[in-house]
Amino acid sequence: KQLLPLLLFFAAAPLTVLLMRPEASVGRWLYGAAVSLAILPLLALVTLFNLPMDHWLTTIKGQSLVQCVVTIPSLATGLLLAQFIAMRQGAVTQPILAGVLAGVTAGALSAMIYAMICADDSPGFYGFWYTGGILISAAIGGLSGRYALRW
Repeated sequence: KQLLPLLLFFAAAPLTVLLMRPEASVGRWLYGAAVSLAILPLLALVTLFNLPMDHWLTTIKGQSLVQCVVTIPSLATGLLLAQFIAMRQGAVTQPILAGVLAGVTAGALSAMIYAMICADDSPGFYGFWYTGGILISAAIGGLSGRYALRW
């Protein structure tokens, strides 16, 4: 559960730092982060297809669905703010993309932290909902980066 968010963190964090420079171009490196993010829901789908259909809803819902989707973006908020403070010291020319990547980085680290206390161990659960929490963090990062990171 912790390894896949950590992989995503290591794929997105260098891109976030790179975007602090005005001449930065993440180009094809962005695909690595996208593939890393796609692994979680793909793992969930593989898990579900190996279960009878009447177990799918129980597996997806787990025991802590709401807690998961709320906690990951909540934990990510402080990490996102810290990244924005650091990024404001650079010269970000792509503030929305930088905000999205900062949100993915913060969300991935938050998902890894949350995975340590999450009781749901099924990839059918965490594959969807950790990804959901990370995507919420990315959306928050993109929306706030649009304003907070321009110079």
